[in-house]
Amino acid sequence: MIAFMSRHPTAKELRALRILTDHPDGLFGLELVRRSGKVISRGSVYFILDRMQQAGWVDSRPEAPPAGYGGKLRNIFTVNAEGRKVLEYEEAYPGAPVST
Repeated sequence: MIAFMSRHPTAKELRALRILTDHPDGLFGLELVRRSGKVISRGSVYFILDRMQQAGWVDSRPEAPPAGYGGKLRNIFTVNAEGRKVLEYEEAYPGAPVST
């Protein structure tokens, strides 16, 4: 059992962690949808990111939209050290027990 993880990530959370790991500057939700090949849907992306943030696997920061696009601030998500540990563990030991 491992102490740093209270639950296993879902398949979509693992996909998101892999994508975010490949983009250390971070991505906003709809960019994550596009890079997932639409495996992660527009309707679920922010729910998934919120769950991962609550689990302590990703961080977010507000960012203004690109010049000329207008609109409100968007959140840019990055995988943090805890999220990288979870991803490494899941890839090395898929389905192994976690502490509760």
